[in-house]
Amino acid sequence: QATEYALRALDCLPEDSLTMRSLATTMASTGLVSSGDLDRAVNTLKKAAAMGYKARNTHATMIALCDAAQLQIAQARLHPAAQTCKDAFHYAEEHIHHTSRQVLLSGYASTIYSTILYQWNDLDQALYHAERGIELSEQWQVALVVCHGYVALTRVNRARGDYVRALAAIQSAEHFLAENHISELPCLDQLIAEKNRLALLMGDRPAVYRYIQECQLAPGSDITTANHTGCLTLARTMLACRHHDDALALLTDCASFAVRQGRIFNLIEARILQALTHQSKGADSRALVMLEEALELAYPEQLIRVFLDEGEAMSCLLYKAAAHSLYPDYTGRLLALFPAGGKPARYESDDSVYIEPLSDRELEVLCLIAEGRSNSEAADQLVVSLNTVKKHATNIFNKLGVTSRTQAVARARSLGILPGNGSGHST
Repeated sequence: QATEYALRALDCLPEDSLTMRSLATTMASTGLVSSGDLDRAVNTLKKAAAMGYKARNTHATMIALCDAAQLQIAQARLHPAAQTCKDAFHYAEEHIHHTSRQVLLSGYASTIYSTILYQWNDLDQALYHAERGIELSEQWQVALVVCHGYVALTRVNRARGDYVRALAAIQSAEHFLAENHISELPCLDQLIAEKNRLALLMGDRPAVYRYIQECQLAPGSDITTANHTGCLTLARTMLACRHHDDALALLTDCASFAVRQGRIFNLIEARILQALTHQSKGADSRALVMLEEALELAYPEQLIRVFLDEGEAMSCLLYKAAAHSLYPDYTGRLLALFPAGGKPARYESDDSVYIEPLSDRELEVLCLIAEGRSNSEAADQLVVSLNTVKKHATNIFNKLGVTSRTQAVARARSLGILPGNGSGHST
């Protein structure tokens, strides 16, 4: 509907109303994005930027350029995206030269450029632009850009193995959002994804469980632009916990969505995770088929971190790819960049942390069990039948992988579902 209104506005606006036509053209691009026509969307945004530039409207120009760069990254067209960011930097410098004033959204271009440099493994420059983007954006309280900046900062520190600083970046983002009463942003899914990835790396099982518990996604759910990153994050968590079939089902949906929407970067991520899942199952031939497609898609822009971030499991798979002469120069370059031992991220665990989330009612029953209530007492308090409570208790035991009430409480506490034992009771 917003796209329709934008097109109507363009029909009504005079040709010389450049600022309004620029903003309407930017809005019209959202329909092209929704339909998966990212090439036309990028071209439309470039036209919007040109109109904004001609009107000397910094906001309209920077929004259009930065949105275009984001879409180019989604297409895995990093070199064109980098050039778009440089166009934004050039425009910002030109504006400063003429007005001696900083451009409001120049921090946005910096955080996007950081993402590009990160994928090329230029961590020093990626860090510089992430910090620069945060600094500029916090001055203007631009929440979307601040969040993007902290996501970029988290990635760089995670890649360096500095999980303390990575976690601190996430906490800074959460503090900023809470302080400004912001609960919804397009980039929040990326922040949550980074937080969950850190939890996996640091072995924080309660945090991983909380993510799964709060996640509303499951195999068979409709994949959308809004939840696609969350679906990939959930699939990665399932892989970490060896829930191979669930992971593959979800990744199949993610890959299909990425193809339909022209989001090649997301398709590369999905194929990589599919490859790692098949490898974890012992199906190396299938894993190599998936990896070959990922390499084919990533090769033109020489993506690096999307492979390196998967750690030892990916290193092992790339050695197999090299043995089969799959993109030998590219795989050789990637393997040379892995740290000794392939340290970042071993997505395997002997003690699985993936547990099917408990329903709200099951959580209520679990809390009453933890309080020592009998099934009959729980039924009375919840105003349900005894059979209903017994059914909930059975579901709880199955999901937690236990056979008794005592085991259920202990397991739930170890996973952070229930608080640990207190030292006493309040009066």
